[in-house]
Amino acid sequence: MARKVATVIAAGVLASEVSSFRGRRENSSSSWSGRLVPGHIDIKNPAFLYLHEDWNEVLVSQFGKSCKPGSLCLNPLPASSSISRISVDKLGSMIDANAFSGSEGTSQGNWVRRSEGLKWPNKLSRTPSEIGDYVVVPDGFLPPTKSNGNIFFAKEDGSIVRVTEQVEGAFYHEVEWHDFNGDGRKDMLTCRTIKGGPFWGPTFRGELLWYENPGDDVFQEWRAHVITDGPDVIFKSIPYQGGLAIFTTEFFNRRISVQLVSTQGDITGSRVIDDNMGKPFAVDYVDLDADGTKELLVTNHQGPDDEILPAVFAYEVPADLLAGEYPRHSLAYGVSECKTTDVGVGAPGFGRAFYPKVGMNGKPYVIAAGDGSFDVWILKPTAERFKYDIQIIDFEGTTGELLMHDFNGDGITDVLVPDNDFWKLQMITFDSGSSRKSSQSVSATGQCTNSDYALMDRIGVNAFAKSMSDCSKQALNWLLQWNAGKFTSCAKKTGLSTGCSGCFEGGGSFAARHCKVCINHCAPSCLNCLENHRSKLETCVGRRVESPTPC
Repeated sequence: MARKVATVIAAGVLASEVSSFRGRRENSSSSWSGRLVPGHIDIKNPAFLYLHEDWNEVLVSQFGKSCKPGSLCLNPLPASSSISRISVDKLGSMIDANAFSGSEGTSQGNWVRRSEGLKWPNKLSRTPSEIGDYVVVPDGFLPPTKSNGNIFFAKEDGSIVRVTEQVEGAFYHEVEWHDFNGDGRKDMLTCRTIKGGPFWGPTFRGELLWYENPGDDVFQEWRAHVITDGPDVIFKSIPYQGGLAIFTTEFFNRRISVQLVSTQGDITGSRVIDDNMGKPFAVDYVDLDADGTKELLVTNHQGPDDEILPAVFAYEVPADLLAGEYPRHSLAYGVSECKTTDVGVGAPGFGRAFYPKVGMNGKPYVIAAGDGSFDVWILKPTAERFKYDIQIIDFEGTTGELLMHDFNGDGITDVLVPDNDFWKLQMITFDSGSSRKSSQSVSATGQCTNSDYALMDRIGVNAFAKSMSDCSKQALNWLLQWNAGKFTSCAKKTGLSTGCSGCFEGGGSFAARHCKVCINHCAPSCLNCLENHRSKLETCVGRRVESPTPC
């Protein structure tokens, strides 16, 4: 007999739409699955992560809201920003102990302190050795008071020096290094967004540009050379026909493009690759199908009301970058949705190819930070080209840039995950299918455990529906804004696991947008609305879902 799980709604909110499409599950005992190391490290506003190999430390850029969700907050503006350092050996010891704990960074940051005045430190990297041992800090973003960013060099003592001219409304995300003027010194290649217009109608303009290395004294403003308009956030360059081909995301133009640039830094050609994939966010260049030819790995960044869903794409790259075709493949589409309706929220974040075990070869796995979907997506390659089994690991809040590294030297890749909303770092590690360490049995296709099933069966369909309905009420504020953390916290108090709670939470935010006819959790109009989402819920839960008795 099929077990029963309640479909839950309250005050117009479905509490049981799927938080993620789990896809096909692998049946090979040699496959690898991610698992969370128990516990977390407390650190304020963790966002972007960078491994500084010479220091044997992880650098954590810290920016975001002044308060955690659900707390009394007297400051509506974003918090001051900083950068902290954490020992790799310390993280490795916690993995060995199978327990994360403690706190890092303090409220001011333990390296580049908040008093240095950074706005919104993005993707950290290092200067070439010829310039010196400095950390590059591209800075600034969209929130109020944060858009006047620059590029800084951070010294080992935590002090910073601005090296770009101050442009009103500009912000930067990352840099690359190339010698564009033939003087033997590497120059900075970057993109920037320039925010303008009034606060009620802002405008956004992107620029691809390079900054000229001034020579011996690098602690001064570097001269800017604009290459072209359009590119604004993330980019990836490759050598091409004696110059560079720069694959660029144009977030605000909603397209991905390629720019051909000479060794002198001049544009020689360009073309749009795709303008129908949503708001492009990240791009990488990697061999996804192990055929010796690299593809573009691209993520979009979609909000809760966007018609195109959150996705990870692959594009085959032609020999002729301007005239050739770029066949697109959807590696993951609509597997998870944003858990809040806050302005600017989107999913997913960066996508990266990797191997769970050091020394593996063949098709790589793909991992993506869910960002506003409060999770991490793990794409496991199958025998079929560009087809993946998908595992979703849920988190309490917004997941920032992931850092893959074997922290404890056991030959297994670990993934450090920042939870930007709830101010903590957590760790994912991997187990092979034949040595799974999970203490609870999970359905072949779902996130709920056998213990979850037993709990729901014991409570009963109608009573369980009512308990999840109560959680939905707690997750809505008086403005009808959804708080995923409050729902998950409430659901876990009933005894549900984190993963199973995520299944029932995901639909709450969905129904807040799509099931406005609901008046209580068992109203026929609500139940009819929820039928459109039954299959996704059942995929997440891992078994048949039945609705409560209509009332």
